[in-house]
Amino acid sequence: MSDSEEEHQCVLEDKTDEVDPEFEEEVAEVAAETALSSSVLHHDVPVQHDGETVDVVDSAQGATSTSIEEKQEAQKTTIATATETEVPVATCWVCFATVEDEPSAKWLRPCHCRGTSKWVHEACLQRWIDEKQKGNSTTVVRCPQCEAEYIIVFPSCNPIVKILEGVDSWLLSVSPYCAGIGFCISVYWCSWTFGFLTVVQVMGLQEGTQAIDQADPLVAMIMLPTIPYMLILARMIPWDQYLLRVWRRHGNKLPFVKHAPAAYAREPAEGGDGADAVKSGLRLFLGAMALPTMATICGKLFFRGVRPNWQRAVLGGIFYIAVKGVVKIYYKQGQYERQANRVILDFHPREEEGEVPLVQGSEV
Repeated sequence: MSDSEEEHQCVLEDKTDEVDPEFEEEVAEVAAETALSSSVLHHDVPVQHDGETVDVVDSAQGATSTSIEEKQEAQKTTIATATETEVPVATCWVCFATVEDEPSAKWLRPCHCRGTSKWVHEACLQRWIDEKQKGNSTTVVRCPQCEAEYIIVFPSCNPIVKILEGVDSWLLSVSPYCAGIGFCISVYWCSWTFGFLTVVQVMGLQEGTQAIDQADPLVAMIMLPTIPYMLILARMIPWDQYLLRVWRRHGNKLPFVKHAPAAYAREPAEGGDGADAVKSGLRLFLGAMALPTMATICGKLFFRGVRPNWQRAVLGGIFYIAVKGVVKIYYKQGQYERQANRVILDFHPREEEGEVPLVQGSEV
């Protein structure tokens, strides 16, 4: 081998050991474009790598005459390596859509959640907050997973809207108390009106109005509304039930009671009148409200010669209550005797089949 050939071979070996700087710049640009495309694709979703790198520089040093096709293949290899090492794709916890499903949607991270559940579409979260607030913008909304309160900021508004918003919230907070006060005032005036009408009905129009005018205003304002409640309390006294129990215990010992049985076949269970609590309450209320009217009517029918009018009404009320109590006791006692003498019959098909019914005291 000649000296010129040896020099030419040495030059080729030196070129083989050298690294093309232009190729290194191209590799760096490819890596930058890959990272940028990954960041844009996932809208700031972090991308992690497992530490593996593509040693493009070493492969470039092994072949100084790399073609354009080999450069493109190296770029594809770099992109594939970055894609394989990504974290799971972010998913909206409201609609369960991913970044690839809606690449143009705006994503938020409004709470302390980790993983894929920390991302949510802004539009989905806005709808979800509307459902939770139900028109009340002051309601605090929290994340259903981590219980973190969402930071909700409203744009600034003009002073007039602020004043109206404050007035509206104040009225909203005060309205229950106003409704309660109005209800109490209505009940008071209804009670006062009923008391006034009761006094006029019992004492007469002229005497009743004169008595109310001569009374102290404070006493009249306090005493008149209590009349309906006093009637209800008087109606709640179960005096007829006490008399009925005494009659059941000692009624058969009286000499003038001939048909009272010495003992009943059985002791029936004590129960009410068969009506529920609502109907019983309405019946008690209506009976108490009707007592002054019934007392006045009975007084005019049976005690016409009694004066003054209020004494006649009192006697009529006592007569009405007594007669009503006696009738109720008679009715309850009749029901009690029916229940005590109740008999249960055998099933008739047993006799038709030839079976002899059992007699009391016989053996099976």
